[in-house]
Amino acid sequence: MLLLKNAWFAALPPSVQANWRPHLSMVEFKRGEQLPIDGKSQFVYFPINVVAMLIGVTSSGPSTFLRFSGADFVIGFADFFTTGDIRYLATVCGGGYAFALPSVMILPCLPSM
Repeated sequence: MLLLKNAWFAALPPSVQANWRPHLSMVEFKRGEQLPIDGKSQFVYFPINVVAMLIGVTSSGPSTFLRFSGADFVIGFADFFTTGDIRYLATVCGGGYAFALPSVMILPCLPSM
């Protein structure tokens, strides 16, 4: 199954996979696009073959390169855990596909903060 190419999704318990699978949609991203993970995003992405560069930007302007992310990662969690003034961006540097899961499916699984 294509979805199991994402290492994080493949590592989930089968019951969680079965619960989330009907809510997933495949999304295509082109090189240069921004993935919408700015806090207003309503999705978390499980990359299959898309590669994104993740960056954190503070309100004072400096930015920090975080990593390149592909099928070994989940994109879109950062804003759930950030309490400071850091804004996270993801820019596609290798076009391809990811599965999008509505954030409301993941929120109940995260520890309350």
